[in-house]
Amino acid sequence: PAGCTIANDNDCLTEITFAALNEGHNGNLNGIAGADALCNQQATTAGYMGTWKAFLSSTTQDVKDIVPVALQGLPVKNLLGGEMYANWNAMFGTSVIKWTVVQDLKSFDGKDVDEGTGAMPEWTDADGWHGSNTNGTAAPNLTCNDWTSTTAQGKNGEWDFRDLLGQETHTCSYTAAIGCVRVGP
Repeated sequence: PAGCTIANDNDCLTEITFAALNEGHNGNLNGIAGADALCNQQATTAGYMGTWKAFLSSTTQDVKDIVPVALQGLPVKNLLGGEMYANWNAMFGTSVIKWTVVQDLKSFDGKDVDEGTGAMPEWTDADGWHGSNTNGTAAPNLTCNDWTSTTAQGKNGEWDFRDLLGQETHTCSYTAAIGCVRVGP
């Protein structure tokens, strides 16, 4: 793209890619840093370039802020190139906003985030952790103690129904998908 230089690699990105880890996880991810490391490891193993962050809110991070402002106008696409949202901010609002493509979110190993697809451990009911309100800010006391607990509570969405920021609450021993977002080159 125009403006794409080694000095500013963010100008080289044409989309924000959204994927899921290959397996479900409970709420103890060794914190945001542990979840980010899982996203980067699986993306690299699957041959996806760039820097990836877990789609999670915590007391120190709102999920709406994980993508740099300079990239927030790019479309959000799944691993197949299907446009989920016209841009990053289009996924956040005061009510549940569903993504637009009628295909399941894909894990790095190509599985649909759906029930019975063979992820081990399975993502229960094809739910995905996020710990957020629908506006992308952290939901107080619903982030599995900043993703370090299996006994606290956490928020998740129904990802098989394209309900990314759904407002379900489960005990953090629950097994759900973890979203990963490419946030840089």
